[in-house]
Amino acid sequence: MHSGQGSDGAGNPTRRRVMQWMGGAATALCAGPLAAADRPSNSAWQALRQRIKGRLHVVGDADYEAQRTSMVWNARKPPRFPDAIVNVIDPADAAAAVRFAREHGLKVGVRGGGHHYNGTVLRQGGLLLDLSGLGEVQILPRDRRAVVQPGVIGSALQSQLTAHRLAFPVGHCPTVRLSGFLLNGGMGWNALAWGLGCQNVLAAEVITADGESVLASEKEHADLFWAARGAGPGFPGIVTRWHLNLHTLSGAIRTSTLCFGLEHAEAAMNWLMEGVGRLPVQSDLFVVAPLPRDFARLIGVENRQAMAFVATVFADSDGEARSWLAPFKSPRPGLRPLLNDHCRDTPFPALYALINAAFPQGLRLRADDMHTNIDAPKALGHLRESIHSAPGPYSNIQLFFGPPPSANGPPLPDMAVYLPPEASYVGIYGYGQTPADDAAVDAWVQQARLSVQPFDMGSYVGEADLSEGNARARQCFTPPAWMRLTSIRARRDPHRLFNSFDDYRS
Repeated sequence: MHSGQGSDGAGNPTRRRVMQWMGGAATALCAGPLAAADRPSNSAWQALRQRIKGRLHVVGDADYEAQRTSMVWNARKPPRFPDAIVNVIDPADAAAAVRFAREHGLKVGVRGGGHHYNGTVLRQGGLLLDLSGLGEVQILPRDRRAVVQPGVIGSALQSQLTAHRLAFPVGHCPTVRLSGFLLNGGMGWNALAWGLGCQNVLAAEVITADGESVLASEKEHADLFWAARGAGPGFPGIVTRWHLNLHTLSGAIRTSTLCFGLEHAEAAMNWLMEGVGRLPVQSDLFVVAPLPRDFARLIGVENRQAMAFVATVFADSDGEARSWLAPFKSPRPGLRPLLNDHCRDTPFPALYALINAAFPQGLRLRADDMHTNIDAPKALGHLRESIHSAPGPYSNIQLFFGPPPSANGPPLPDMAVYLPPEASYVGIYGYGQTPADDAAVDAWVQQARLSVQPFDMGSYVGEADLSEGNARARQCFTPPAWMRLTSIRARRDPHRLFNSFDDYRS
């Protein structure tokens, strides 16, 4: 969080607000929006309009509410209202908006795609910068490099890369933009082999709290480079371009999907885990139960009260893919799958169709997550009651995991992102269709989280419910990383211009 810095004497009201908002570097600020009398005047807003190429939407404008609600992908819109929203279409717009915020004592929020399920981008008061209009892509095939702006959608980037037989570990959901995805760490496709998205960031062009543009890399502004790879909403700056490392596109992307009735889910997972132990790192696994209605229809299963195991491999050839997926071809005697779709050809558009069906759009979503130290069969056992009581036709629980890591595998580079070793990831997704469903959905999500709480190893900042502020945000980092991020924020943004993990008040 932040305040703007007044340019005149200490007796100035803006200067007094700055002193009130400033605290210890490790202390979260919860400053509310400026009082109406302290907000920029109409002439000041007009001056900002003339400085930028994009559009400015101020509270009271006819189109403000439509803009505000469009900032969050989730149909469940938080009742928080920025003082104004800037649709950035040029990096210079972001720099001008930062300088304006400093001049007028406004906090600054940054929105890439608004895909965080809990609406972290909407805060009460301040200036919200919408980067979704920054969509330039430059691909350098010979160097296996790309330079992309933050508003680029991951699936669109991969579509362009496919033409060059290249790939990037873009997000599983096809509508996710690169900004928040990479800042949150980038848990994407084939991440065990290609690395997390943030592991493939070579440099980032960043607008700082001073309104200046710098290139952050291992050699320059290394503190910002460290934070850009996993700090999520705690990053003290605005990334306007990402410099990315690319990979050779796999020759054969194949998926095996098996479904079992919930009464056989744990026994089936015990058998499936035997095959998981034989998979290479070039694999991507998830389990979903119960089946979201659209997902069940897509794969052709009538019984939603089922568990689906989805294993995708990124192989060089069809023969190699079939050998890798062979352990899942024939279930052991006594296990009768509702579906055994073995080794289907699944290029990226087909993978996105699966995920789209598992994460339906246009609904009221409440989500939470947890890294755990238990395997999938045990997790299913502890979540059994929650799986059977999932409200509505879409709510579900998903487990993400991979084969056992190689003892000879390279360690993760030094980054802000938190990814505990040998952990399974539990995602809890509660969907409602009307506001009347919210209370039951919230209670179910909380119940499911408590079911696996004893095995908690922390949370993924890209999906965690951060409305509790710093208390919950700390669980998304190791203690040393939290202290380091706090120190970087204090040095790079001493007046807390940028929003962080605090102040989610309505």
